[in-house]
Amino acid sequence: GVAANTGSIQKIPLGGGNPTPIATNQASPLDVAVDANNVYWTNRADGTVWKSSKTSPNPIKIANGAGANRASNLRIDATFAYFTDPSGNAVQRVPLDASQPNPVNSCARRMRMPG
Repeated sequence: GVAANTGSIQKIPLGGGNPTPIATNQASPLDVAVDANNVYWTNRADGTVWKSSKTSPNPIKIANGAGANRASNLRIDATFAYFTDPSGNAVQRVPLDASQPNPVNSCARRMRMPG
């Protein structure tokens, strides 16, 4: 999960044990998603989206940051990572393979974030 106030993503065995870092020196990780092989997360402080292998940590930025509070809630499918941009009132999309790091708006209409 996301380690509070440490700027890192860590994994912990389901049966308990010590945490193992997957990524360190991250800019306030906020939301996490996983698939069979990788873990993905958003960084609140710089608006970036990252991924890393769950078994051989090697963090890769898959979305360039657009600034603070520009990457929030994260969901993935087989091809894309989708994340909310509360400051821009939009849902953004980037390929999971990091081939296009500049997010594109995946909604035709702007969205309103609750709160």
